[in-house]
Amino acid sequence: MGVSVEAIPWQDGAPKIPTEVAQWIWNEAGKRRRTETRADGQPIPEGGRNNALASLAGSMRRRGMSQSAITAALMEVNDEQCRPPLDDGDVRRIAQSVCRYEANDPVVRLFEKGQRDPVYDEEGRLEHRLQVATIKELYEMESPGYEQLLGPYIIKGLRTLIGAGTGEGKTTITMHMLKSVLTGSEFLGEEGVGWIGERRPKILIIDAEQSLPDIQRLADECGLTDSEDLKYISAPDGLDLAEGSHDAAEVEEILEEERPDILVVDPLYKAARIDSNDERQAVDLMRLFDRWRAEYGFAFVMPVHTRKGLKTQQGGQPSMDDIFGSGAFSRGAEIILGLRRPGPGFARLYIWKHRPGMIDAGVHIDMKFDRNDGFTMMQRDDGLSRRQMVVKTLLLHKSGLTLDEIANQMGLSKESARHAVRDAGNHGEVKGEKIEGSRGKKLYKAVVADENDMARWEAMVSNGEV
Repeated sequence: MGVSVEAIPWQDGAPKIPTEVAQWIWNEAGKRRRTETRADGQPIPEGGRNNALASLAGSMRRRGMSQSAITAALMEVNDEQCRPPLDDGDVRRIAQSVCRYEANDPVVRLFEKGQRDPVYDEEGRLEHRLQVATIKELYEMESPGYEQLLGPYIIKGLRTLIGAGTGEGKTTITMHMLKSVLTGSEFLGEEGVGWIGERRPKILIIDAEQSLPDIQRLADECGLTDSEDLKYISAPDGLDLAEGSHDAAEVEEILEEERPDILVVDPLYKAARIDSNDERQAVDLMRLFDRWRAEYGFAFVMPVHTRKGLKTQQGGQPSMDDIFGSGAFSRGAEIILGLRRPGPGFARLYIWKHRPGMIDAGVHIDMKFDRNDGFTMMQRDDGLSRRQMVVKTLLLHKSGLTLDEIANQMGLSKESARHAVRDAGNHGEVKGEKIEGSRGKKLYKAVVADENDMARWEAMVSNGEV
């Protein structure tokens, strides 16, 4: 049968018509396979399914196809010709086993000819890949350690989640972190790596949401307009990144070519056409990403949305339970950060999880933010009282806050916030006004004498003096 150039599988990602592709590859191979049930297009019964699929996988691997593309083709042939079909996990295992070998490895030809089983060796014994070691042996092994690209926030081989609500700055803070990695500049007291050996770090962003003007604006704000080490896959209409999909095959080929030090997928919910609350789908998606980061060694950064109507733990702070969707997204992540911007010019970064232990989980970092300087750490006076913190918080919210809102902003229990507000009121720094129609609720505001006084206080807040 004739095949156009556009239909050649290793040039076109995952095959669009896998059955026809399989027939073409078998014909091109020039030999009939050893399994008698291997006639092209014919049903493949029990007893020959593994060998038939391994033979097909060998043909495709010898021609340089990626694991994702081979998996997609095997899945289609399995569904259409195997009687009964193998489990999807068995099909993926066959593709993975064959793809352990380079395209020019002689073993691949043995797969193709049906002379080698994908799991068992020539004598029918299970090939052992799992090794048992004592804890002493493991402890004495040479370890590469953690390769920090940006202090405790971005580490090669690990997954960093950044959870925040819509419009609270997930993408913006990610870009400022990447800027530090590329330029060696400071981010919250940590210096980015700047160089890896004699080269700049390589970063790949899969952006499934932003328009070109938004990307250009961020590049301008972060001073990255001339960077050739930060590359984009811009797909504002979204992607279908699932194991075996055409999009996944394309991305894997790009990863193979680019070999990035950091991969960013933003936002996750538009990068895969799955139900974010479906545990099974979420687990499969994370397995794909985890396979990629294990194979290519990049740091994986995922800005993710938090739920509307944040839950709060005791003390008024949000937690990683607020991340939207299945718990599978956060379960395997080594580093989980939360971001909130409760007021103009002010942001708070929560450390929700840090498996390497370089920074304590459960703490938060207060930050100032503006478009020119990005995120900078607010200097804390160790002697700053809760009363002064209440005043500082209310100065950032001129329209006032309720007691619950003050507790949430300050990360305090409601009772602690009540004592701090009462103390500030006794010093004449805070006043409360009853909210009409409520049952005794009050709106609290900072007391300032005049506009000059307000300007002075705002300057002090901006400079971190209060």
